[in-house]
Amino acid sequence: FLDPYYHGHFCYLQYRTWRKIWMVLFKPSSMGVGRLEFRSVSDSEQLKACRQKAQERKVVRLSDCLSVTPAAKESCPARCTAFYLNTTHHTYTFASTESQDWISALCILAFQVPR
Repeated sequence: FLDPYYHGHFCYLQYRTWRKIWMVLFKPSSMGVGRLEFRSVSDSEQLKACRQKAQERKVVRLSDCLSVTPAAKESCPARCTAFYLNTTHHTYTFASTESQDWISALCILAFQVPR
């Protein structure tokens, strides 16, 4: 199960095609707001290089989340399932080998859903 307080994982984000991303979930704290951060990565990039490219990251504040739902009808990369993250500004379609864990962790932090 994903730790709903901080977790990093390679996932995919759907634009016109699926793009590999590094996605990290942060709980709200005195150091910052609850948020989901993600950035594009290429297959050849190292995690270290991924962390250094802060200017390319996208930040979604958990307070902007409206819903997190499975996206059963989306075609996905191999061994992945998709889910939607609906916010006040955008609907994101993500895919992961751990989609259900991401949905649960996002719901715990964004909507204070008990474990």
